[in-house]
Amino acid sequence: MFTNQSHSHLEIVAVDDCSVDSSWHILSEYKRRYPCFRIYQNESNLGHTKNFEKALSLCNGEFIALCDQDDIWHYDKLKLQLANIATHQLIYHDSAFMDHYGNLINKKMSDVINLYSGDNSNVFLFLNCVSGHSCFFRKTLLDVILPFHPNHFHDHWIAYVAANIGTVHYISECLVNYRQHPDSSTDILNKRKILDRHYHENRDIKKLEKELYCIQKKRKSKRNAFIYRQIWGLKSKLLWSQIFGKSRS
Repeated sequence: MFTNQSHSHLEIVAVDDCSVDSSWHILSEYKRRYPCFRIYQNESNLGHTKNFEKALSLCNGEFIALCDQDDIWHYDKLKLQLANIATHQLIYHDSAFMDHYGNLINKKMSDVINLYSGDNSNVFLFLNCVSGHSCFFRKTLLDVILPFHPNHFHDHWIAYVAANIGTVHYISECLVNYRQHPDSSTDILNKRKILDRHYHENRDIKKLEKELYCIQKKRKSKRNAFIYRQIWGLKSKLLWSQIFGKSRS
């Protein structure tokens, strides 16, 4: 994935956060085979967020692409993003979904959500359309995105900050096969709703708590869960209608 990119002038930074499996051995083998690998091993466990911040701070290149999942990058991903970033702060792309076995499922990210280009940071107040695996941004953004905001996923925070200080640009090509696991925390295809019907109700309430302080901290009833979910959906659709001229049903 990394080593066969058409853009070959790369540094690959990996930080092992005190793993107890064979991760460090695998990284060491890759470093032996590929000089572009720079690997680090923490003396104590930092946790996902702080380890991610450390890895970013160790990058030397002018641009940074994130890869923290087991997705499949297309051959020209980095080449196309570098060629199209121009004066934008961040560039991202469409992605094709695949199941956890690696089989494409005939659906892409743009089939599920609107993918936005521009400098209106309000877009990212309620919804995030920029996935971490598709992010390609200027290293200078690190000065304003670190440390990550504790109440937001890192990709959401990076996109929001980028739109505040410049522009975010979208490439329509699918440059990653985006793996969907049954227990993924994002669950963008809503597959977990079939397994746990209350999961999305609770997730929506947690999102609302970040923006609307009047929302109760716990779901009191099915009726309340429905009301909270509708508030979130209506506010989101209103914003999208203002940006794109129509709302998604």
